[in-house]
Amino acid sequence: MKIIRYSIVAFEPQEQTHHAKHIQYHLSDEFKLEDYPEFLRYEIQRIHEQKVAFYKEHLEDFKRGIWCFVDGYKSNQSLNHLKNKVSCWVAEVPDDIECYDCNWEKLIAISDPTVLWGGCYIPEREMWKIRNIRRRRRVAC
Repeated sequence: MKIIRYSIVAFEPQEQTHHAKHIQYHLSDEFKLEDYPEFLRYEIQRIHEQKVAFYKEHLEDFKRGIWCFVDGYKSNQSLNHLKNKVSCWVAEVPDDIECYDCNWEKLIAISDPTVLWGGCYIPEREMWKIRNIRRRRRVAC
């Protein structure tokens, strides 16, 4: 399967500091159930507990990795954060490489249809499976 990535550093894993803030919110004392309307609290608490369990189980994976798309399924909305022109890189991965959906809610294979609409996050531990990296002429921004 071919994947694409818009980046100045190609397929080099990066620290996930921006997304780590969301995880830290759920794992720290910042999360306060009383900040939410009372009629939503039961459901929010349930979701929070699921997220905490999932984040604790996969915390190492969320520290370093890359964001990418299956070739042909780029989400322009996911690229809105880019401020400068960025090169597009293409590579090949096996269909069973493990990745996380764009919301960091599920660990799935890259061949899962969920990846097609939102891209995915490949943790550093799986990056040894990425092959045939080359630069494309297209740029985003």
